[in-house]
Amino acid sequence: MKRGDLIIIVAALVLGLLLLFLPATPGASLTVISDGGAVGTYPLSQDLELTVGGNTVVISDGAVYMKAADCPGGDCLSARKISRAGESIVCLPNRLVLRIDGKPEDGPDAMTGGVGG
Repeated sequence: MKRGDLIIIVAALVLGLLLLFLPATPGASLTVISDGGAVGTYPLSQDLELTVGGNTVVISDGAVYMKAADCPGGDCLSARKISRAGESIVCLPNRLVLRIDGKPEDGPDAMTGGVGG
């Protein structure tokens, strides 16, 4: 192993640790996708319970979770609550995706460092 390899490894580890401890962007809305098509978009600021096929989805206190599902195995029921932009819960047997969208309007863009909005 050369000195340059060691520098790259250490830099990658430091970057990974920084990303781990940076605050995540709170999501603004939940997008529900069923069978590949959008069912609707719902604000995380309003508590809501909705049924999509055999699944019951709950928005409560700015977080989303799967309350009930008629799929075999029920893996989506054991998923933790999601509330940050980019997080999702997927129920493959029922072809359902719950995705948190949103970013701060005037904050820095995580990918480019530019200003969003």
